[in-house]
Amino acid sequence: MSNPPPDDDIPRYRVSLRLQGDELDPHAVSELLDLEAETIGVKGAPRLGKNGRTYAPFKTNFWVSSREFGPALDFDDQVQALFATLGDRVRVLKDLCAREGIEGELFCGFFSAGRCTGDVISPKTIQLIADAELALNLHLYPHWNHEEIYVED
Repeated sequence: MSNPPPDDDIPRYRVSLRLQGDELDPHAVSELLDLEAETIGVKGAPRLGKNGRTYAPFKTNFWVSSREFGPALDFDDQVQALFATLGDRVRVLKDLCAREGIEGELFCGFFSAGRCTGDVISPKTIQLIADAELALNLHLYPHWNHEEIYVED
């Protein structure tokens, strides 16, 4: 996930397709799914941060694709758009996720500017996710000022 949204009270939604596992060939996935990778990691290779910092090596092979849809599209719309982009290649995705040693998930990140809000994922979209053998990983990032919460008297 990238940086939280600016303080403008507009919630942001971001959906990423993630595949990982020792049996995954992360360099072949982009071609198989016709999706551009945001991140490719090979087991044992160091993870590199956006600022050039080196982190612990990847524990397994890793492939991530994210598309920027802008703040107007919520989780349901973004997942629907992803599946529309995949088209018939959903079968390839399902085959990948069904293989021993490979896991797939939709990573959904929600950034809020501090107000109470939420989202709904329709049964149709949940069915698409399940049919593709994907897990649904929800991460919520409320945007608050930590200093205000932990002020000591």
